[in-house]
Amino acid sequence: MHRPEINDILEKYVNGTCTTQERELIDLWLLKRGHNEKVLVNVDHDHNLKQNLFAQINALEDLPLHIQDADRRPSFLRVIHRYKNYILPLSAVAALILIFFGLPRHSEIQQANRVVNVQTREVTSAAENPTAFKISTAERDYTIDELPENIELHIGNAYVMKRGDNSLHYRADNQAADELLTYHTVSVPAGKDLNLYLADGSKVWVNTKTVLRFPTSYAGKNRMLYLSGEAFFDVASDKAHPFIVAGKGMQVSATGTQFNVRNYIDEKQRSTTLVEGKVDVDDGNRVAKLSPNQQWLAKQKDTRVRNVDVANVLGSKDGYFVFDKQNIREIMHEVSRWYDIEVNYQGEITDKEFGGTFSRKRSLEELLDYLSSLGGFYMKREGRRITIMS
Repeated sequence: MHRPEINDILEKYVNGTCTTQERELIDLWLLKRGHNEKVLVNVDHDHNLKQNLFAQINALEDLPLHIQDADRRPSFLRVIHRYKNYILPLSAVAALILIFFGLPRHSEIQQANRVVNVQTREVTSAAENPTAFKISTAERDYTIDELPENIELHIGNAYVMKRGDNSLHYRADNQAADELLTYHTVSVPAGKDLNLYLADGSKVWVNTKTVLRFPTSYAGKNRMLYLSGEAFFDVASDKAHPFIVAGKGMQVSATGTQFNVRNYIDEKQRSTTLVEGKVDVDDGNRVAKLSPNQQWLAKQKDTRVRNVDVANVLGSKDGYFVFDKQNIREIMHEVSRWYDIEVNYQGEITDKEFGGTFSRKRSLEELLDYLSSLGGFYMKREGRRITIMS
């Protein structure tokens, strides 16, 4: 492919007029983690923008490219094979990143604020508030907390409504061109979770400190999503369009089922737990087929399938910390993510394992008092910093 052709694709990508195949080619940059990081280092832009971009890149890191049946490959993987020897100039990529993520388009802002008979506050840039709920589109970020409730907004080629039960509801714009594939990204901050209703009828619970990238409509053969963090998926049945969740070192495929995926980038362990139906988990080397109440578990290069108590796995979804044979370091890692605290350790900390259930609605002070009563260590709190001592 010649450079003039690439320039044409870039222009159409920024204008939102490229085809599904052309958009998939551009999305390859998100799959080339090292290449993109080098570009971002040279981008003279604000820190929050860089962090947002890194979060989206992390959601795609180490995506397994091995698919047993070539016809089942996500279409962008076929594009990778076709253009794997082509590398764009860094200047072109940097320019695209600045335009694509940094500059709001006037037409898009007008669409987002088009609300009938209702006057709302202007939606502020999410980059100004890194702890806020965010919807990221090709043109700009939106702060979910400031979206009006029960009013459908037109954002890109989708209709989005926020409801009072901490949920976002998506509906496809049927007048949009079928060949255009547009992605939105939701980012959930510490101490929050989100219920997401997708345009195909699927429901997703998104846990705290999670980034989920998903299509606003389903123009391609697959329903492809990208996850960094944890989410529970209740998938609307559609055998003609497999539902695929990709993340670091794993890819989960289903057609209509209920399953949980956990792959936080700061954890060595990754898992997929099946509640109902069937799923295939592909780690790039082999495919594991799960039955209900089974969990695919990966730690570094070791993988296995085991039977689990689904209620324990889904504790967070139901609003609880569920500690099941975990030491205090593992427990505090989970606690720090929800309460957004820093945890330090002094001395030889016990490896004793604990168990129990605690509501995530309770205060941090109540939880720390409960943990201190377990014995074997002491806790000291200074603001958001917790020190655990032997």
